[in-house]
Parts: sequence; C-alpha cells; structure tokens
Amino acid sequence: MKQSYDCRFDPSNDFRHCSTQEICAAKDISGFVEYKIDTTTPSYFENWYHDMDVLCMPMSAVMALGTAWAVSSGLSGIVCSGLAEQVGRKKTIVIGQVFQCIASAVMLLSKSYYMRLACCILLGIGRLNNGQCYTFGFEIVSKKYKSLVCSVINTWDSSYLMVFNLYWMFVSKNWYYFFVVHSTFSFLLLIVFVLFVPESPKHLLLQGKIDSANAALNAIAKFNGVDKPVSIGKKRSAQLAFMTPMMSLRSHKSIVSMTSAHSAFSDQSI
Repeated sequence: MKQSYDCRFDPSNDFRHCSTQEICAAKDISGFVEYKIDTTTPSYFENWYHDMDVLCMPMSAVMALGTAWAVSSGLSGIVCSGLAEQVGRKKTIVIGQVFQCIASAVMLLSKSYYMRLACCILLGIGRLNNGQCYTFGFEIVSKKYKSLVCSVINTWDSSYLMVFNLYWMFVSKNWYYFFVVHSTFSFLLLIVFVLFVPESPKHLLLQGKIDSANAALNAIAKFNGVDKPVSIGKKRSAQLAFMTPMMSLRSHKSIVSMTSAHSAFSDQSI
C-alpha cells in the first residue's frame, strides 16, 4: 500500500510533505533524514515496512520476507512429512505451534530486518502442523463428520484475513496491536491443547501403544460424560487401529467434541 510521508532534512527545519525518492536520496547524500507517515491520508497504515526501515531497500529484499516463509513452509512439509508417524499427531502440532509462537514473540520485540527474516523462516517451518490438524481431526470423529471438521478448520484459517481487515477498517491502522492479541491467543490455545487434548487413539494403536490408546479413549469418554472405563485388548488392537474411532459431535459440548468411547467399545471383554 503506497503511503504519503512528511520529512525534514535538517533538525532545525519543520516537517514537510516529501516523496520516497527524496527520502532515499537524502539518505544517500547526507545520511540524515527524519520521516514519518502522514496519518491524515486514507492510505495510512502502519506495518512492518516502516518498522524495519526498509523504505529505501531494494524491492527484492522486501519480497524476500514472503519468499522465505513460502519456501520454508513448502520444505517443512516435505522434510517433516513422516514426523507425525514417528512422534505422533499431537506432538507434531505442538512442535509447529511452538515455532510459530517463538517467531511471533521475536517479531513483536525486534525491528531488525534480518531477525524478522529469520522469523519468517521459522513461521514457515511451523506450518508443518497445519496438515496434521486435518489428520488429527479426521481420526477423532466418525466418517459422517469429517466434512464438517474440514469446513471448521478451513473457516478458522480464512477468518484471520477477515478479522484483520475488520480490525484495520474499524479499530486501528497499526498492525502491532492486532499481532499482540493474535499471538497471545495462539499461545493460550497451545497451552489448552497440550494440557487437555489427548493423542489420537488411532495413531497410538497403529504404534502398538495399547495402554496409551486406552488412556486417550478414557480421557475422551470422561470429557463426554461417560464414566464406564474403556479397555481395548491386544487381540483387537490391530483391527481397531484401522477403524475410524467412533467419536461423534456433541453440540452441547463444543463444535467438534470428542465423544463417547463407550458406545464404540461397550464390550469390555475386547
């Protein structure tokens, strides 16, 4: 978004309207120039472009921020494709979210171009958890609710742009405050996910971790108000690992809630 600027080329002078070319020329010649965005124009918007003082840098340097994110995001999806099978769906999501939380915090604290470039790479690497959100969601709901899970995740991802545009139109033209709220909310969600959401029982069964799978199923059952304990024996574990866990939506609990394991595994002699 093109901005209008006020600047002065001598500390004793008042600010006046100036162009980007004048600012960059003064930096090259005298090394001194003070400039600020004209907040009275409709195009006014505070973003990273001005925080990092890259106004006079080549456009390729500015575009490198987005390129770094896109490339690292693609590479993380390729390199870490088997990570979820090794460490689990939940841990993969947590690892990716930790990367993103760290990068967000550093971006808020530092205005260095190179530091934020590194953070863009870290944010891209953190995208390795996005695909696992679908896998994890699909493994804890029954078949008829998979499309709803997909819609919820897609809506959540796309809502970021909508909320940001509303913020920009009606709340503030400064990106910083929105990013603070967004980063704080992401960190709180990470804590809730780590403390209260179990690993995918299907993944645990595929790994032969029957006791852990039973613990996860019982945690899900308890969340849904089912007190009867669930126990999957070794004889049935291999078969059940390839079945979609019988978990359903409970509208009075949440949009996508994990359901009654009791209804799926009512035969305690399995």
